[in-house]
Amino acid sequence: MDIQGGINSLENDYISLGRNGQNNIYEGVNRNNGVNSRKGYPFANFLFLFTVLAAIIILVKTPIKARVELSKSIIEKNLNKRANNNNNSINEHNVTEPKSKKCNTGNGQDEITLGFTNGEFNKTKLLNNKTVSNFTGEIKEKIEELGSSIKNSLENIQINSGDAIFGSHYTSQGINKRAADSNICEDKDYTKKVLKLVYELSYFALPKDIMDINKFEASDVKVFDDKLWIVCDNVWHIGKFELSLTPFSYSNKLLDMRKTTSGGNPLDIKKLLLGTNPDKEDSQLEAIVRDDYTGHFFVIRESIPHDIVGDGENKLEEGSHTLKNTSNRNDYTTGGKHYHSHIIELAVVNVNNVESYEVLETCIAEHRFEFDNKGFEGAVGLRTRSGEFYLLGLCEGNYCMGESKGEEYGNGRLILMKKVYIEPEREKNEDYNNELMILKSRCIWKSVRMINIPKEANFQDYSSIDIRGNKVAITSQEDSCLWLGEIDFGDGEFIDPEKLELLPNGKVFYFPRDHACDFKYCNIEGVSFISDNLIATVSDKMKKNSRQSPKCIHKDQSVHIFAIP
Repeated sequence: MDIQGGINSLENDYISLGRNGQNNIYEGVNRNNGVNSRKGYPFANFLFLFTVLAAIIILVKTPIKARVELSKSIIEKNLNKRANNNNNSINEHNVTEPKSKKCNTGNGQDEITLGFTNGEFNKTKLLNNKTVSNFTGEIKEKIEELGSSIKNSLENIQINSGDAIFGSHYTSQGINKRAADSNICEDKDYTKKVLKLVYELSYFALPKDIMDINKFEASDVKVFDDKLWIVCDNVWHIGKFELSLTPFSYSNKLLDMRKTTSGGNPLDIKKLLLGTNPDKEDSQLEAIVRDDYTGHFFVIRESIPHDIVGDGENKLEEGSHTLKNTSNRNDYTTGGKHYHSHIIELAVVNVNNVESYEVLETCIAEHRFEFDNKGFEGAVGLRTRSGEFYLLGLCEGNYCMGESKGEEYGNGRLILMKKVYIEPEREKNEDYNNELMILKSRCIWKSVRMINIPKEANFQDYSSIDIRGNKVAITSQEDSCLWLGEIDFGDGEFIDPEKLELLPNGKVFYFPRDHACDFKYCNIEGVSFISDNLIATVSDKMKKNSRQSPKCIHKDQSVHIFAIP
């Protein structure tokens, strides 16, 4: 019974394997065979990789070793050559016959005889040691010189590449050199010296209709009656925008120049602008001023070329750029082309619910500029106690000059000017038959005084000015800075032209920087007080032809409101 049960159990176990069970057995056997067959693979792989690595090392090491051996042989050859030369030199200077000295080799061989005395042998040994030392030193010096030369070459390449990409005002890392020099970001009083952005908006987003204008080279701004009045040096439109900078608002307008009077009579615009055709020429407007007494605006064209057609007595006062008792530039002996600012008086009018402006007259500023891009960049209007109106014009360049002289930091200048009409002046001075009369100008802005800006405004250029009470704000585009100081009018709240001055001990504030402490606001060209601690500024278009870093485009052609710390 037990035997039969065992047999049945064995049969059941065998039968339970079935077809699938046999397959499992075969798979297990194959799997084990596979494992055993792969045990040899790691060793083969290792052997193959080792062989390849050894071959690479041999290929690399062989030429290096050959070069090292060659260098060693060259050095040894030179050392032996120098030693032989020194030995020959010593032998030539010996007048006595050298004594023989025998040296035993110490191995039973014959002695070697050297033709030196003890002193001569030691001397030769020292000379050889000195020669080796000198030669080693020379090699070291040559290596250092080569390293220094390579370093200088790389630095020059970096500097030249930086100049080629961003212009000479940028480092090889693309950072403005003036920003790098005044690294305000490391100042512990950073928050007290950097203006705080309140809000800003692109000029393109302000008016509802931009009149197909593709650029707005904003150059100056004045705040009046909670409105921003902005001029651009490429267009003749005047922007009148809400202080809130609401985008695409109907309240934000571009005022056009009228071609007729408010009564409908045609205006000879070219004559009013002294020969300029606004349909063909850029405006070159760089400053805007409002006379609170008349409500008129004055806009200043930076520098208009004038050709000298005479050769007479030089009546230019030394160091003042103002003619003695005359505005006759034909009397200037140097000849050639020079430049004057044109100051346009205009009135804002509303005809049929359309605001625009009407040109009243254009007068030439007497002050003479030698360069076409370095004229007046900003201005403010001032009155005396008796009601006489003056303009205080801000020169862009230091010393009111251009080129290298105009970039001598901290020598900013203002020109105080008063308008006079030519006819009364011509009765006093025959020299008024000059270029001003040829251009049919009825008036000139005579230069009264040149006024210094305090040295602490240590700027490369000066881009705008505004006055609120006795506070003065002057901006610099090249330095991305604001100087905030005080003015002494000389007669209380009215000006005394002879006593007017800007007081020292003002403060310099910086426009915000980027993460690398480089300039973000690269083209600040206008400034105006909103309140004692708020200012409005505008930015010109970024300079073309790679004269500025590409990052400058982010803030150009925009209006910005900042808080003064």
